Amino acid sequence: MTVKAPAGLHIHWPNVGLSQSPESKKITEQETARREELAELTQLFDDARAYARARGAAGLRGIPRAEPQAHLEAMIPVLEKDIPVIVHAQGVREIQGALDWARDQDVDLIILGGHDAPLLADRLVEQDVAVIVADVLALPRRDYEPYDHQYTVAQRLHEAGVQFCIASEGGAAHERNLPYHAAMAWSYGLPNDEALRSITLYPAEILGLGDRLGSLSVGKEATLIVTDGDPLEIETQVKRSFIAGREISLESRHTRLYEKYSARPRVEE
Repeated sequence: MTVKAPAGLHIHWPNVGLSQSPESKKITEQETARREELAELTQLFDDARAYARARGAAGLRGIPRAEPQAHLEAMIPVLEKDIPVIVHAQGVREIQGALDWARDQDVDLIILGGHDAPLLADRLVEQDVAVIVADVLALPRRDYEPYDHQYTVAQRLHEAGVQFCIASEGGAAHERNLPYHAAMAWSYGLPNDEALRSITLYPAEILGLGDRLGSLSVGKEATLIVTDGDPLEIETQVKRSFIAGREISLESRHTRLYEKYSARPRVEE
């Protein structure tokens, strides 16, 4: 997103599951709330289309200029398919609902999360929808799932021919763990080259930046790292780093503390 902004319109898909916990609302109230959320989402896109038409018609035959509305203005690139809708969805029914909605709305879709995405692989391929597999290191979401369910999502999507990449969740502080998410997918069946592409080339391609970033190719921006081993191995050290051809310092608070205390005098016994 520091290279291309906006990268997409994020939508958190309403939870399809109905809670029967005593602390939850009644089932009928939950169903009503879900229908209202989906209706509100659809209405928002209808309003954005009407706004785009009004803005395009301004000045024709005395038609007044549409009053600017920032939230609708921001949706025009989505309607024109310049940027995708990135839907946060994990369960099979949420993903299926998002696929149906995106088809009806005629918008480009990316699924973020994708816990159950392999179960809908055929539809994802048919509609050309990519999946950002979030948090490979997560625990299973259901009691009956095997312990390695999330570890194998990327491998199953790869085998089914679904376009995918891997992301880590938890904010910028946890981005340092991204290689280990890919490494876990590698250790549970995803080929090594595919695991490396899943955090380099594939995210660039999914976000429309494959011609600038993601691989060592002539004409790209020379954003790369130099390591002393496989980048997915936890013992591998990054020796040099470049952004758009400019070398950047690898110094950090961690390296400064290491140098400070490793150089302290040692007491001889």
